[in-house]
Amino acid sequence: PATFRVHTFTDRWGKTQSSRYSSDGQVVFYQMKEVEGLKANVLWVRGSYAGDGTTVVYKGKKLEADAESFKVIFPGESDQYESLGLAQDKSAIYAEDQRTDIEPASFELLESNYGRDSKFVYYFGDAVEVVDGADPKTFAADEDGNARDGEKNFRYGKRLL
Repeated sequence: PATFRVHTFTDRWGKTQSSRYSSDGQVVFYQMKEVEGLKANVLWVRGSYAGDGTTVVYKGKKLEADAESFKVIFPGESDQYESLGLAQDKSAIYAEDQRTDIEPASFELLESNYGRDSKFVYYFGDAVEVVDGADPKTFAADEDGNARDGEKNFRYGKRLL
């Protein structure tokens, strides 16, 4: 129909990307499969995440998330790349469609796929990994994947000897 469209989003580099979400004005689809519970007329899309103000989904799967406070940190996919989808609401951090143990109140996203909360440093690669032995108070990373916590050096989530 004339109302059919593929939804787009702006990636972290400011480029407009096509998503895998589409709608016909009434029904929302993810990869051409109907997504139950989303309203097409108020749909927002950020990579693999989509919502309508009351419901949030990841790749078409409904999340038990607070839609009002929900925000996307990493979209998870675009025309150019696919990476770990990362988002948060007022009570949790989500890696793709999974709720994590990361503390949202103290969470800080760092350079090169690193993040930290008050207890741990995390590396976001194919999955969420705790960076073994890293001190979250002194940890810093640069845009080239190098990181340091005052005494120890790390690269891509692993401690260098």
